[in-house]
Amino acid sequence: MTKPSPGPKSDWRRRWGGRLLVMEAGALLAVAVLALRLLPFRHVARLLIGRAGPADMPLPHNAAPPASAVPWQVARAVGRASDLLPFPTLCLVQAIAARSMLARRGHATILHLSLQMGTPAGPAAHAWLTLAGVPVIGIGAPPGQVEIARFT
Repeated sequence: MTKPSPGPKSDWRRRWGGRLLVMEAGALLAVAVLALRLLPFRHVARLLIGRAGPADMPLPHNAAPPASAVPWQVARAVGRASDLLPFPTLCLVQAIAARSMLARRGHATILHLSLQMGTPAGPAAHAWLTLAGVPVIGIGAPPGQVEIARFT
């Protein structure tokens, strides 16, 4: 038995769905870059990131890994948009954009921040985003860095 071919509407969605996701990611990356450059971090955190908690705040223990492909599509779109933009988008900017996109799609994420003091170039920081304990943007704290905050 042969499967019927998809109609023109599903072809359109397949072609443009990823492109629209990349455009949304690009717009959110630009907003995050501007906010981080123009506003104090406490305002950025309140407006774009969410509520902060201590780094030793327990992670959700009963959360199941995401069953849908949406988180990975968002992560891929953020990476692609980041490559296309004419300005650098570091880990914090990418995590903020992905967090906003996933929140709009009903996924609760945790944004993590880590810090390493005493490096010759000054403090080194890193941000990553997890969904149900699985990294979506970034891979966790690099060696030598200590997680200092979690935003829920």
